[in-house]
Amino acid sequence: MFIMEITVENAGYEIIASAAFLMENPQSELLLHITDEGSHFGDITVHFTDIPDQKDEIKADFLNGSLTLTCINFNNALGTGTSVPFEIGSISGKKLKLHLWSYFLGNRSVRKVEYTLYKEK
Repeated sequence: MFIMEITVENAGYEIIASAAFLMENPQSELLLHITDEGSHFGDITVHFTDIPDQKDEIKADFLNGSLTLTCINFNNALGTGTSVPFEIGSISGKKLKLHLWSYFLGNRSVRKVEYTLYKEK
């Protein structure tokens, strides 16, 4: 049996997770559980909210070892998200960064989310 292992790197970071998916409910929260070789990094909860007359932005709150991201006005059909990955913490002494992008599809009835999680090499 042939087994191949592939690592993907970008700008001095290893891409440790990347996914694109359709959310079950476009307004529901997204929860990421992150572990590294058995040690628990923490949880990231992502909320999507629309606030008229406010710019697109992400607000981050750390509480009790968990990170909550509030994505404001990530509601564009062409997508809204981070322009550069932002640091969310560290694990095993290495920085972790996250890129996040969201689209509304089908008359705002479906939300597509894409994310990439980077770990410093």
